Amino acid sequence: GAEKPIGVYQEIIEGYTIKNDVVLEPFCGTGTNLVASQNLSRRCFAAEISPAYCAVTLERMATAFPEITIERI
Repeated sequence: GAEKPIGVYQEIIEGYTIKNDVVLEPFCGTGTNLVASQNLSRRCFAAEISPAYCAVTLERMATAFPEITIERI
């Protein structure tokens, strides 16, 4: 799939969830949904099988939100 602007994700998340809800992202890619969820105070559980995409997502989240803890489960 193609990467979409973060605003697209934020509009969908705001339309269907409330603060502290959980967002599921089964195809994480570069982590846009994770960033959007964090911006809106939602928890996001994401999965990605590509090590390259995982590395990009981890770097992106660590740069954007150095204060949060990212857990691997």
